[in-house]
Amino acid sequence: MDSALNEPAIPQPRGRFRYWLAGICLLLIGLLITAVILTPAPEDVYIAEATMPDGTVLVLKAVTYGKEHKLPLPPRTNWFLPVFLQSREQDSLDHETWGDKLVVWLARYDPKTGRALDFEWWLKNTVVDANGDTITDRHPSWDYRFGQSGSGSSGSSGPGARPYDVAHREYDQLYASSELPLFRCNSKTFQLRVHNADNDIVATFDVPWPGPKSFPIWEPEPLPISKPAGDLTVTLKRLDTDFVYHNDEKSYFLDPSFRVTKDGKPASWHVEGQILTDALGNTSRINGLTLLWSEPAWKLTADFYRNNTAPPLAAETWNVGSIEISPNNEFQQLDLEKLLNDVPLKLLTSGGGGVVTYTGTGDYQGEGSSRWGMSVETDNGYQSVDIDTDNIGPNYTQKVRTNLPHLRLDHIKIPELKRLQLHATDNLGNRVDGHLETVDDHDFWFFMPVDEATEIDLKIVITQGRRVEFLVAPPSIDTE
Repeated sequence: MDSALNEPAIPQPRGRFRYWLAGICLLLIGLLITAVILTPAPEDVYIAEATMPDGTVLVLKAVTYGKEHKLPLPPRTNWFLPVFLQSREQDSLDHETWGDKLVVWLARYDPKTGRALDFEWWLKNTVVDANGDTITDRHPSWDYRFGQSGSGSSGSSGPGARPYDVAHREYDQLYASSELPLFRCNSKTFQLRVHNADNDIVATFDVPWPGPKSFPIWEPEPLPISKPAGDLTVTLKRLDTDFVYHNDEKSYFLDPSFRVTKDGKPASWHVEGQILTDALGNTSRINGLTLLWSEPAWKLTADFYRNNTAPPLAAETWNVGSIEISPNNEFQQLDLEKLLNDVPLKLLTSGGGGVVTYTGTGDYQGEGSSRWGMSVETDNGYQSVDIDTDNIGPNYTQKVRTNLPHLRLDHIKIPELKRLQLHATDNLGNRVDGHLETVDDHDFWFFMPVDEATEIDLKIVITQGRRVEFLVAPPSIDTE
C-alpha cells in the first residue's frame, strides 16, 4: 500500500491567506459596530435651566455675539432605527443681525414627558445695563422641527409681535430667539430676565458676557455744530424729539434741523438719509429710536444732495440734446453713450405710446416670462404701464404697453452717495416731468409732454452727495 495515500492533506498557502483575510474583515466589522454603538450622540448643550411658575422648564440654550449667529441642534430621532444606526449629523439654526448684536436662544419643555412646549406666553426679555437702564429685546422669532425633515419658523419685529399665537401641534424641537443691543456690562456676567404676557418675570438667568470687554466713550459737541462738506458748510442747528404710541408704548423719533450754505449764502441742497449710531456699535433710524439714552453721545450721519430744481454743475451733466418723440407703436434707435461722474450711461431708444416691441440679447440664459406693471401719476390722472418680457436662452422680446412715450436705457448702477436726475424741456419751452423705473436689465423713463410737443431737449445729471457726521448729546425726553 502506498503510504502517501494515508498522509493528511496540507493546506496550500493560497487557501490559508483567504482564512486570514476573512478573519481580519470580521474583526474590522466588529470594531466598527462597537465604535458606532459606544459613540455618544452630540450633547444637547445649554447654559442654564429655570423652573417656571407653571412647573415647566425654561432652557437658556445660548447667548451668541456678532453678526452671524448659530445654534447647534441635537440630531433628529428616528424611532424605527436602532440606536447605533441613528444619524449623528447635527443641524443648526442660523440668524444674521444688522451689526454686532447679542442673540438669546430659549427652549421650553415638560419635565415629565420631555415634550417641547410653545412660547405663547412670552412677552419679552430684558436686562439692566451698568448705567441702571432697562433694555428690552427686539426682533423675536421662533423655529420648530418635527419628524425627519419637517421644519419652519416665524418672526415679527413690530410692536405687539408677542405673545405668539403658535399653531397647536406637537413639535420635536421648538426654539425662541430675540436680539439684544450691545450694552455696557461691568462684570463677567449679566442677568437676563424673561417676562410673561402679564409682564411678570418668570425666569432669570446669570449669563456669561460674550461681547467686547470694553467700549469707547464718545464726547458730544455743543449745538449748533458746523461741519465742512466740500465747498459747502452744513450746520446742525438743533435736535427736536417727539413720540407716538405703539401698543401703549412710546416710540420716539428725532427731528434734526440743518442749514446748508456755500460761501456764507444758503445753498439749494437737502438732507435725505439719516442714521444714528453709538459708541457700542448699535444703529438706529431717526424714526423709532432704539439707541440707549444713557450713552453720553450719539453719532448722527446725514447725507445731503443738490435739489432737483437747482442748476446742475457742468461736470455732473450730460447734455444729450434734442430727441424726437416717437409716434405711437414705434421707436427710434439712439445708442448714445457717456461716462459721467465715473458712471457709465447708455441711452438705447426713444419709444412712443401704444405697444412698442423690443428684441435683443441679455445675460439671462433660461427660458421664461415676466410681467411688470404700475401706474404713473400725470396731470390727466393715472396712466398704466405694463412691460412683458419673454426669454428663450439669451434672446428676449420685451413689449411696453402704455399711453406715455419713454426713453430706454441700460440699467444704471448708481454708486453710494450719488443720485441720478433727468431734466427735459419740450420744443415749446415747457418743462417735461417723468418717472424712472427699472425693469430687468433696463431703466425706463416715462415722460409726459403736452400733445403739441414733437421733441424734447434732455439733460442727464449724476450729482455727488455729501456725507456729514455730528457727535450729539441725546436729547432730554419725558419718560413718564
